[in-house]
Amino acid sequence: MSANALLLVAVSLFGRAGAIQARIFVNVFADTTGQRKADIWRGTVLIADLQALVARFIGEQPAQRAFAKYARQQGIDFSRQKVAEPHTHLVSFTEHLLAGVIGAAGARVMVSTLFKGQTLDIEDVMHILDETSQVREYSHRLEHKTEELEAVGKELRAANQRLQELDRLKDDFVSTVSHELRTPLTSIRAFSEILLSEPDLDLEQRQNFLQIVVSETERLTRLTNDVLDLAKIESGRMDWNMQQTDLRQVIEDAIHSVFQLCQERGIELHKALPTDPAVATIDRDRILQVIINLLSNAVKFCEHGQGDVRISLTREQQELRVCVADNGVGIEAKHHATLFEKFQQVSDQQQGKPKGSGLGLAICKLIVEHHGGRIWLASEPGRGSRFLFTLKPT
Repeated sequence: MSANALLLVAVSLFGRAGAIQARIFVNVFADTTGQRKADIWRGTVLIADLQALVARFIGEQPAQRAFAKYARQQGIDFSRQKVAEPHTHLVSFTEHLLAGVIGAAGARVMVSTLFKGQTLDIEDVMHILDETSQVREYSHRLEHKTEELEAVGKELRAANQRLQELDRLKDDFVSTVSHELRTPLTSIRAFSEILLSEPDLDLEQRQNFLQIVVSETERLTRLTNDVLDLAKIESGRMDWNMQQTDLRQVIEDAIHSVFQLCQERGIELHKALPTDPAVATIDRDRILQVIINLLSNAVKFCEHGQGDVRISLTREQQELRVCVADNGVGIEAKHHATLFEKFQQVSDQQQGKPKGSGLGLAICKLIVEHHGGRIWLASEPGRGSRFLFTLKPT
């Protein structure tokens, strides 16, 4: 113990302080009187000097507000009391204000200098700047990490909500597909059993039942194809054959495909196409599928024998616009937003629900959006409907 005590005294006497805190609390010979200090805050300092010191680091107005608040809380009148006693809370309060800006060590040196009337040497300044820069760097890193964590948390919440929505949509999709499949299968089975169990049915009734079976089989095939197309597009497994194509010829082919349907229903079909080529880089078969679907829907919603369907192609503001219009029953505004969703159909009060899978417009929307275009509806009840979509020209 004696050896340790002697070693401590020797190092204290002949060693050099390496940190600001050590120089404050260990440097016992700094006082010219040669007497040990009982407290580093020896002497007096003006309150105005403390406020001015704080103002240099946090600004004049924030310093005034801070000291005014302190005076109110402590019941002190600074207009009467000019000097801050070294052992009052005001000195510690000043040190705490500075510590938030330049660090605890720098704050203690600054306040100590006011009491002693000393100036800071270059080493003290470098220590203060080093500590301040470290505190600020740590603060910036902490702020950056906090922002990253908030962003990750937001993404996780959004992903969780999306997963919940996809799970709900999956359940709805499976339920709806099951129902849509069950309906034609039930009809096919029922009429097949009748044909099998009633061999004496007259020819006309037999033909009628067979026609129903064929129609339901076609409906089942359409639904299966639509489901497969939808699954491929949504999963990104669809093979796209993108080529430069004249959109006028695609429309001509679509008109030829629905011509027989128009004839059967007594629907007039008109076209308005430009004389110049309208070339776009597209998957020809998929865009043809979109146009045929829109034309078929227009024909279905027109009154038999009095329908009028028009298809036009125009170039507007760096885009090609296709419009399919009809003079049918029209669609209420409340259905516009959901009509392009899966299994969404609008019932016709006169004709009943049109035949189809309810996936046609949803597939059209996915195909058009894959080509960088958009598709929308303009319609009012009793005034027909207009389905429009755009493509980027080449």
